[in-house]
Order: sequence, then structure tokens, then C-alpha cells
Amino acid sequence: MKKVGTICCIALALFAGVNFFDYLAFTKMQSMSTPSLPIEAESVGTYAKNMLAFWEKELERDPFNFIAVQKIAAAEMSLARSKGEETRYRRAEQLLRKAEPFTPKTDTIRLLLLGHSLLARHQFSDSLEISLKILSLAPGTAAPALLRIDALLGLGRYEEAFRYLENFHEMFPGFASWARMAELYSLQGEHEQRLNALLKARSAYAGEDAEPLAWIQAQIGIFYLERKRYDEAESAFKEALRSYPDYYLAIEHLAELAEVRGNLSAEQIFLRRTLELRRAPEYLLRMARVERALGNEETSAMLQAEALKLLEQWVEEDPAAHSRDLAEVLLERGDTSTRAMELVSIDLNQRPGDLRSHYVAARACRMLGDIECARSHIRQSLRLSNSQAEFLKESAIIKLE
Repeated sequence: MKKVGTICCIALALFAGVNFFDYLAFTKMQSMSTPSLPIEAESVGTYAKNMLAFWEKELERDPFNFIAVQKIAAAEMSLARSKGEETRYRRAEQLLRKAEPFTPKTDTIRLLLLGHSLLARHQFSDSLEISLKILSLAPGTAAPALLRIDALLGLGRYEEAFRYLENFHEMFPGFASWARMAELYSLQGEHEQRLNALLKARSAYAGEDAEPLAWIQAQIGIFYLERKRYDEAESAFKEALRSYPDYYLAIEHLAELAEVRGNLSAEQIFLRRTLELRRAPEYLLRMARVERALGNEETSAMLQAEALKLLEQWVEEDPAAHSRDLAEVLLERGDTSTRAMELVSIDLNQRPGDLRSHYVAARACRMLGDIECARSHIRQSLRLSNSQAEFLKESAIIKLE
């Protein structure tokens, strides 16, 4: 079973915790504190696609329309976030970079969107640099301050991120700050405070996009799943689906819930639907395990092969974002070559202080027989008080070597 304790961190790192912040929020510069009903959930993807089509036509009419570029980039990132179509982040980045020559120097929206596109692709140092540039142009504004916090979290510079976050929370209490406070409490092992922050974030959400609301509801479900409060977890995931039907993140966690309950057929159904929505290596590998358990060895082998091929493709296209994912798969398969360590090195170059990255590096070092290297990395993975069980287990194995 995939460890549920890692999923919140994965959601926050790969998708910037869903970026809790949209294009309009920055232009309005207002705190999100009063609940309101989201737009119709089923229209989330359709709305973004319609926006995309409209502004692409506008850009065709005027290739130097920097507003059109920003609108297209925002729509691309919305689809990337809500549908798991990660290649759209790269498209957004390319558009925004091309628009630099004809965007006014005082315009900070292009920079903000660029920073978020880089953040989603794990280019945290570049994202941090952009956040600081925006803050120099617009001191004391919320959006770049959030980008700085997210970049610092991605880099594993937790103490700095915590300090900035606590200050931000005092100045701008609302959905964005409460959602990040939940991550802070998670890293500190303060479980009840984490739940309280998640509930406050849910109550504070006032955006029109249903996906961030569904995301926070899913995070509440993940909390209950981790604490083995399965009925409450199920209710939270179903609440997320009411906000945003066919939300792949909620459905794949219902599959995980079915797994811990020992309901293999339900897990298969939920995973099948997840794969229809987002055919990602992680879900293919989980389905492969289910098919193997059901005695479908040939189907299982085909799914594993597809997952590895897709991961290799993703790493080739975007190594910063996916190297660790492939390294973990290789280690699970018992690969003792240097490939996993090479992949982890790429990952650590992007997020040198990340706890899980050091844990994966420790595993790779141990499997290569380099125990001193393994000890160095496992110490880094355990430097916060809330050490995950798998980190502690790896530490115990290394001590026996």
C-alpha cells in the first residue's frame, strides 16, 4: 500500500499544494475570508478551455497582446492543476517567456504566473528568485509572499518558510494561509492543529473555481485516512467529489481507502476511473498490483511496462519534476545500478533540503553499499520532529549495516 503520509507532501510539492491562488486574486489584492458557493463544478475544465480558445483567438489578432498571453497561461495552469495535465505548465512557461519583450516592465502578473509554472515543475530556486523580484516591485503584497513561502518549502528550507508563513498568516489570514499552516503543522507533527487548519481553510474558501475547494476537502480526507478514521475519510473524499465531480485526486484516495479496508474489487473500480481521468505512472503501478492480486499476471505486467515507459518519457521531458519518482520505482524493483542515485542527484539539485529526497538518496546509497552516504542522507531526512515511519524504518536498517 502506498503510504498515505506522503501523499499530502506529494500534492503540495508536485502541484505546489494546488497553488491556492489564482490570477484574479493578485489583481484584486484582497483576502479570501468569506465563504461563497463555487461555480458549477462540472464546468471547471470547460470554463478554462473556453477561456483558452477565446484568448488564443485574441492573440492571433494581436501577437503582442500581453494580457492575452497571461490569460492563456492562467487557463493552461488551471487545466494542469485540475486535470493533472502537467505538460500544460511547460506550455505556460514558454508563452510567458516569449511575452517578456512586449510586456510592460511594471507588470508583475507575468512574473507571478511564470513563478508558479516553475514551482509546479520543481524549479524552486528560479521560482524563489522571481518571488523576490516581484516583492521588490510590490512590497508587502500577498501573492509573491506566498510564492516565496512555497519555493522555500520546495527547497527544504523549512525554518525560513515557517518564519515567513507565520508572519504572512498574521497579515493575511484566510484560505491560502490556513492551507499552508496545515502543511507546517504536518511537518511539525502537530496533528490536531493540522486538522483545525484544514477545516478553517475549507470554511474560508471564497473562490469561484471548485478545484481548490475539492483539493482542501481531499486533504481533510487524507488526514482522516492517516489516522485510520476511515468513515470520516470516506465522507471527506465524497464531499470533494460533490464540489468537483470526477476529481481524480479524490477518486484515487477512495481507491486507497478500499485497499486498507481489504475491498479489492472496489479498489479496482476506483483505480480504473482514476486512470480514465489521468493515466499517470503512479496509478498504473497501483492497478498493476491489484491485477496481480486478482491473478491477472499478463495485465499486471503490461501495466508495469506502460508505467515505466511513461516515467522514462516524463523524466526525459522534465527531469527536475520526475527524477525522484523514477528513482523510487527503480529502488522498489531492487535495482542496484547507479541509475537511481543519478536520478536522486538530479532531484536534490532542485530541492537540496527536501526530507523525502534525502530519504530516497539514503535508500539508493544503501543499495549501492555506501553506508556512510546512506547515514548522511537519512540524518537529513530525520531533522524535523515529525519523521515518517518509512524514514525511521530505513534509519533502523542502515544502523544494522
